[in-house]
Amino acid sequence: MPITILIGIVLISLGAIVFVRRSGPKTPAIEYSDPVSQMLENIRVKHNFPALAAAVVVDGNIVVTNAVGFRKNDGTGKVTVDDKFHLGSVTKSMTATVAAMLVEQEKISWTTTIGEAFPELKSEIHPDYLGVTLEQLLSHRTGAPGDAPGDLWRKAWAANGTAAEQRLAFIKGILSRKPEAKPGTKHIYSNQGYTIAGVMLEKATSWKVLERPWANGRALMHNGSNTMFYVVVWMAPEKNCAVMVATNIGSDAAFDGCDEAAGKLIKQFFPK
Repeated sequence: MPITILIGIVLISLGAIVFVRRSGPKTPAIEYSDPVSQMLENIRVKHNFPALAAAVVVDGNIVVTNAVGFRKNDGTGKVTVDDKFHLGSVTKSMTATVAAMLVEQEKISWTTTIGEAFPELKSEIHPDYLGVTLEQLLSHRTGAPGDAPGDLWRKAWAANGTAAEQRLAFIKGILSRKPEAKPGTKHIYSNQGYTIAGVMLEKATSWKVLERPWANGRALMHNGSNTMFYVVVWMAPEKNCAVMVATNIGSDAAFDGCDEAAGKLIKQFFPK
């Protein structure tokens, strides 16, 4: 799975946690013809779950995928294997895996701090958070709150803008406040800490904000490839200009060639 898609899945799934409570009358039992579904159904009825779903993967192949029961406790609307189940904190292992992949690619480090990841936000971040590392975030030792502050949670649900903008707004609210404990001194299981880590990883792959004289300050760079094509884009917001270079190969040579072409175009059209 492409790492950008995986990050998207991680950062979206971290938005909320759903708790399913066993309440209300029991739903009716269903007879299934295949033994796996019937086994799941027996367990579902025994524990009074609305639905129960399972999958088995062997050597990278899905060999079992079954879902039994109903979408609601009222016993209407049978669940299917295409229905979506919230993954909750299972996504923390995905976040940690993405982190390890990016560390291996040298796009971020276990010791990268929040202050280093968000230099543009240093004045807005509580001083206690500036030295917190990615590793501490992933091990729940940052002092980040275990429960999201009520006012920030309400703002998050009412927020507009892109998903990335909403995530950034949420962590800015967290980071602007004093941690619940001094970073590194206490284990506090925190979804908020993992959200901060997720945004750090998101930024490490976004594709980059640099300072360039020809751009009169900030220059935004992003490159991309689908293994058959390669494109690099440079933008200078202060000059309201951009340079884009593309080639129809996706090899390592594509980077060097496109970067060289972009450099020559920048020198020609946007001298210092």
